[in-house]
Amino acid sequence: MALESRAERIPLADGAGFVEVGTIVHEGREYAAGGAQWAPKAGVVSGYPHRDPTTGRWVLRSWAGETLCDLLQTGHWLAAWSPFGRDRYAWRATIDGQRFCGTHGGGEGCFLRLRPSRAAS
Repeated sequence: MALESRAERIPLADGAGFVEVGTIVHEGREYAAGGAQWAPKAGVVSGYPHRDPTTGRWVLRSWAGETLCDLLQTGHWLAAWSPFGRDRYAWRATIDGQRFCGTHGGGEGCFLRLRPSRAAS
């Protein structure tokens, strides 16, 4: 049985980005949650890491599957314990000359929040 899903993009008031709400339908009931957030000038970037099957490059995608930016995986290690799996990953992205960094567990498709880095790009 295919799971019905959809994403709604809500533009920010200043027009400099968006927030996304993803919705799934399970057994006739709708469940909604926050999706990607894109406002790099405000220091807010989040989405879902995905490896492009044709190029092999990592990208950050929205809930709807739109590519937001390229990602570089800069580290991988095993956590002592986590309910989401022991694998942890470090990521970096450069957006409009600003470097963003973040870590997350769970691998491809799991939510990733990037924060502005103080390091030069």
